[in-house]
Amino acid sequence: MPCPLFVPDLDAPPIGDPFTGCCDANPVAEIPFELLSKGCNRGYAKSLCTRAASVTVDAHQFLIKSHADGIFRVAWSTESEHAPVAVGTLEIRPNDPSDTPLERQARASVAAYLRRTGGVW
Repeated sequence: MPCPLFVPDLDAPPIGDPFTGCCDANPVAEIPFELLSKGCNRGYAKSLCTRAASVTVDAHQFLIKSHADGIFRVAWSTESEHAPVAVGTLEIRPNDPSDTPLERQARASVAAYLRRTGGVW
């Protein structure tokens, strides 16, 4: 359930480790590990990060709905105060570009899912 501003690197980290990445609000700023693991990767970081405090939403949630013919269908919701404020579904293909933080986070969720299940694209 990452921060809506978090743009994860798309390589899946070892199980249990946080994704590395950057902040969409300031892509060149280095993110301290503590903030990366407790804020960026978990969302609800307004008390930890001034950039997160500047947006109205708190986190994104993802659910892998299906995987067929190389396409993952990923359901997403954007939350504020632990309640959904927007929902939708993305189709994630192996080589499609991921331009927005939401798309990158969905793709990172697929990478983490594949890592956990031993699956392949």
